[in-house]
Amino acid sequence: MADSASTVHITHQCNMFATYGPVPKITITGVGGVKAFATSMGTVYLNAELDRTVRTLQLNNVLHIPESNRNLMSIPLWEEPVGCSAHFEDHQVVLTMNKTTQKAGIPIARGPKINSRLYRILFTLAPSPDSQSIEDVLCFSTTKTLVPWEVWHRRFGHISYSSLEKLAHSDLVVGLKVNMRSPQPDCIACIEGKQTEEPYGQVSEKETKVGQLTHTNLWGRYEIKSINGNHYYLLLVDNASRHVTIEFLKTKSQAAQKVKNYIEYLKARGASPCAIKMDRGTEFLNEDLRSWCHSQGMELQLTALYSLSQNAAAERMNCTLVELV
Repeated sequence: MADSASTVHITHQCNMFATYGPVPKITITGVGGVKAFATSMGTVYLNAELDRTVRTLQLNNVLHIPESNRNLMSIPLWEEPVGCSAHFEDHQVVLTMNKTTQKAGIPIARGPKINSRLYRILFTLAPSPDSQSIEDVLCFSTTKTLVPWEVWHRRFGHISYSSLEKLAHSDLVVGLKVNMRSPQPDCIACIEGKQTEEPYGQVSEKETKVGQLTHTNLWGRYEIKSINGNHYYLLLVDNASRHVTIEFLKTKSQAAQKVKNYIEYLKARGASPCAIKMDRGTEFLNEDLRSWCHSQGMELQLTALYSLSQNAAAERMNCTLVELV
């Protein structure tokens, strides 16, 4: 990101530095809305490509801030050397430089505006000039082929083609270059892996208002615990809006209290919870949760054993979440 307001170059990737050294404690404000501290400083070399011409840029005094979530190039610092400048036109920034001050600057990179002061520019990491001579690398001809829809479908965890089209057409992912003319074939892995039973006939569900009916299901136990020590997650899906809520659990015994908290959350926001659909697991079907629901005037809709389709909203969402992970 080229930043027209930043007074320093910033990166959170220590592997970008050609030279690297510690610095006294420097406090930086405005990084993610909080104070951050630079741990080191060094030099970064970047390759900028424009109109099929690649030029190498040298950024000095780049601060390493691990807390930052992006790399920032300071436009004011870029303009300090003689012959370097930045021009803003048509909602984009154009970086220029030249070796002498007698001729106009040569455009070397450009990028679109992201917000009032940030511009996205694509650079690639360049090796230090001291690390290799010009004879070390030879490139006679290069081509970049566009990737078909089928490959991106696999790379993105087998998401739907319509979701991929939204990512591509809205330019939401840097580097998502798609061959728009390529076919979108049926994915055999998706068909065989996700269709676990013969299709059922059309089912008409009773209309409900938001918060009235909640589908719930517990997933786990995972053998490897999460960063916060959780082995399970509780899935809560609203029947009307299909809004998904996830609560992470350390033990199955915490599920009942999480369900209570969710119902109280709905009531505090004006909803009228009437029923909860769940399986017959002991984490749900216990005297504590049963008596509490009856005291609240709520119905427990229990599914039959080995009949996942009766709680399809929660079971399908489980497949979506776990398979993408």
